[in-house]
Amino acid sequence: MKFHNIQLPNQLLIAYILHSIRNEYIKFISNIIQNLRNNPEAYIIKSLFSNLTDEAREKEKNSILFAKNHKDKEKSIKPKQAT
Repeated sequence: MKFHNIQLPNQLLIAYILHSIRNEYIKFISNIIQNLRNNPEAYIIKSLFSNLTDEAREKEKNSILFAKNHKDKEKSIKPKQAT
């Protein structure tokens, strides 16, 4: 598009990006949309991707911690073996 000197509005690109994100990010998306309603210039593409990257890292960290805690609980609840 740059070749044809066409520039899409920032809000259109942000809407497209938010629409393509998985449902597990619905709270994140809702927060971004609310911020944009209050201030249409609240995000640019670079800041949106930066926030999305932070959100994804946090979700990954929480997922790893959840799996580790679940595994630790399974170890501590081992059934007693019959003697």
